[in-house]
Amino acid sequence: MSDKQTTDEYADGLSEIAVQIQNQVKNHTVLGLTHKSCPGLAVTMRPFGYFTVTHINSGLKICNVYERASSALLVMSQFALVAAMKNKSWSELDQKGVVDLIQDPGCRVR
Repeated sequence: MSDKQTTDEYADGLSEIAVQIQNQVKNHTVLGLTHKSCPGLAVTMRPFGYFTVTHINSGLKICNVYERASSALLVMSQFALVAAMKNKSWSELDQKGVVDLIQDPGCRVR
């Protein structure tokens, strides 16, 4: 980082958030990384050492796990693009809306 760059430029819209996630035993809170261009989605580390994209409102994991956070961030941006193309917002969807959007044939993120 050069002397002229600030922390805000370096972060470029990324922020930390607490996400309430669901599992089979109980709900618990984990830290996540969200971006201003992907409202309603966060990259979380669950299970420990692996990263996934989580829907913030429902706590649902919406993709496979990745070994690198950067891969999960890329997938998160692809999910945000798909939602925008379908005139949806992840931040406004409930659990049923998330499931419907993911099962839509036009929402195939790899």
